[in-house]
Amino acid sequence: MLDISFQYYPIFSVELSHSYYNSGILPDTTFTPLPATEALLQKLGFLFRVQENKFYVLYDQLDAQKLIYTLGNNYKSIKLYFAVNHNNPYFNIISNLPYTHTQKIYLSNSQKQYLSKDEYVSDKDLIDFFDLKSLSRSIPTDKKVTLKNESGEVVLDDIARNIDFEKITTGVYHIAVEKGINQKALLVNQSQTRLPLAFVEINLSEATIKSILANLQTETPVKSENYQIRFTTRKAYWKYYLISKYAKSTSDVHITKHVNKTLGEEKVEKIAKSKESEDKDKHKLFKPLDDEIYKGLKAQIFVSSEAIPIKEAYEEAFSLNYKVGGIKGAGGTIRKVLPIPSMDLIEVKNGKEYISIVAYY
Repeated sequence: MLDISFQYYPIFSVELSHSYYNSGILPDTTFTPLPATEALLQKLGFLFRVQENKFYVLYDQLDAQKLIYTLGNNYKSIKLYFAVNHNNPYFNIISNLPYTHTQKIYLSNSQKQYLSKDEYVSDKDLIDFFDLKSLSRSIPTDKKVTLKNESGEVVLDDIARNIDFEKITTGVYHIAVEKGINQKALLVNQSQTRLPLAFVEINLSEATIKSILANLQTETPVKSENYQIRFTTRKAYWKYYLISKYAKSTSDVHITKHVNKTLGEEKVEKIAKSKESEDKDKHKLFKPLDDEIYKGLKAQIFVSSEAIPIKEAYEEAFSLNYKVGGIKGAGGTIRKVLPIPSMDLIEVKNGKEYISIVAYY
């Protein structure tokens, strides 16, 4: 819980969620201001506080006059940078993002479509990442370096030996090195002992600072922005290998969907009211394919007709049923609940991701 006095009010907050988890909370997530941002927050008298999957930047209402003076006389705009990290070894498996060693997620409120409740983090948010100290050592001292900010303005144009790379502030630039790299990249001024999952830039624009000052002067709470970092789960086709001593072909069995009762009565009732308990078209959910050999045994194959999101717990469960030929409505249930997939068994085939699930009956 946020253990702070009511004299503190939020300027903004950033909340992270992941659709793989039923709670929406990605466990063991950490938020850290970069060193230069941490120093600036302290100078301004702002507080940085974390509550579960969300961090806040707050101001002290009792120090309003000091903040009015500091902001009004020293800053037209402010850029703050935060690192987001986690300790989830399965993050790259459960997340709908390409895995890369050379790029990092970069999110900024300067872009209207970013950090909103209507957008998920995607590959468009990946950007090449350079640590400035390492970059400075890789550039020949006689080569010309040009940096442009996101507005296209030249902020640096000189040969490498004359540049003090430690004075370049963290941010996104277009960097051009003579006979070398020429691209947009995130340049970070602080060496990271561990590369973070994502960088978040919060830009307090001139208009935002004027609005903050106006609220402080009238002793009314600042209108706080709640930014969103939303990760969506990976989708994959479920591929059942059904191994049986009895069924002769896939025409003898079918897979049906029903409510997962393990989620609890309240959850089950909610789902049951919004969904049919069983799909009328038995082969719409899982389509039968040609038999395959699995570890020396003949297996009947059923593949989901659509890619299914990977989840911590599923709202639906699937059962294996049989029918008796020639008799309408004749048949029964072979397995009430088929196994769900293991998220570490994803494989790519013909550009599609599949999860293999083996069931014996």
